[in-house]
Amino acid sequence: MEKDYSKYTVQDFLFDEAFILLAYRGTEEKEIWHTLLKEHPEKTIEMEEARRILHSMTFAEDEISEAQLTSIADKVKQQITAGEYQKKRKNQLSSLYKIAASLVILAIICFGTYRFIDFDEETSTDIPLAAVHKSNPRGQKSKVTLPDGSKVMLNSESKISFPKKFDHGLREVHLEGEAFFEIKKDLEAPFIVYTKALKATVLGTSFNVRSFPEEDYTNVALSTGKVSVATIDSSDIQNKVVVLEPGRQAVYHKGSSKISEGSFDMEEILAWKNKTIYFKQANMADIENKLERWYGVDITVENTARKKVSLSTTFKDQPLSSVLKSLAFTLKFDYQKGKNEVIIRFK
Repeated sequence: MEKDYSKYTVQDFLFDEAFILLAYRGTEEKEIWHTLLKEHPEKTIEMEEARRILHSMTFAEDEISEAQLTSIADKVKQQITAGEYQKKRKNQLSSLYKIAASLVILAIICFGTYRFIDFDEETSTDIPLAAVHKSNPRGQKSKVTLPDGSKVMLNSESKISFPKKFDHGLREVHLEGEAFFEIKKDLEAPFIVYTKALKATVLGTSFNVRSFPEEDYTNVALSTGKVSVATIDSSDIQNKVVVLEPGRQAVYHKGSSKISEGSFDMEEILAWKNKTIYFKQANMADIENKLERWYGVDITVENTARKKVSLSTTFKDQPLSSVLKSLAFTLKFDYQKGKNEVIIRFK
C-alpha cells in the first residue's frame, strides 16, 4: 500500500475516499482495510472514531457515487486548509463532529435527497435507548452472550450494558466492575469496551477488564489476540495508545491519569473466572473487600490488628465457612458468622 497509514489521524481517515466508500457501502476495498488492521492495529481506534462520525449520517446506498463522495471530501478539505476547523487538540473530536456536520450540509446542497441521524458536537459514550443491562450483586457471577455471539463472564458487583443489536460496523459495550471477554473475530466490526476512564478496542480476542469505582486503577489484561487501549479523555495528549500482546496488561492509574504497560500473572488476574479466591500479600482491608464481594456479606473487624496482615494463599471453590475457618487459624482471630454478616475479633 502506497499510503502511510501508520501516521493517519481520525481526520485523515475521514477524508480518505476509499475509507468513506467502505464505511457506507463496503466495496471491494475491504481487503485493503483488512490488511491495514493487521499491519497497524494501533490505528483501530482512529478508524473506529472516523466510522462513528461518518455513521452519524446514514445515506441510502444508491444515492451517493464515488465521484460524489470525492467531491464532498475535497470541499471539506478546502475548508480545513483555510483554517475554519482548526482547533486545539483538546477540542479535536468536537471539531471532527463539526466537520461531519459540514459533510451533511454539503451532501444536502449537492445531492438533495438524504437522511441522517442527529448527533451532538461532543463525544458521547451514552448507552443507546434500546439496550440490554445485566448486573450482578455481591456474591453472584454470571455468563452473558452478546448479540454477535461473543461470550462474557461477569464478576460479582459488576454491570454491563450493550445494544440489543450491533450495527454500523461497531460492537460496543459499557462495563463497570470486572468481566472476562471472549470476542468473536470480525475484521469489519471492531469490538470496544468502555469503562469510565478507558476504552479497549479489539477485533477478536480474549481479555479481562477490571474497573471498580472504589479502586484507584483500571486494568486491561490480554489473554489471546491483540487489544488497543486508550483513555476516554481525548484532551489528554500525554497518553498514547497502548497496543497489547498476549500476557501483557495496561493499567490506568486514576490519581495520575497515566497508563502503564507490563506483564501480569495470568493465574492471579483470571482466578475469579476460575472460581478461585486469590490473595497475594493482601492486607486485612483487601481480604475484607474480596470476601464481601465474593460471598455477598458484610464484614466488620473490631480492632486495628488488620494493619499487620500480609496474606498470600488461594481458595478454590470453597464455601465461606471453610474460608473463614482457614483464615481464623492462619491469622489468629475469632469470628462470628450470621446470615449476611461476619464479625472478626483478633486475639
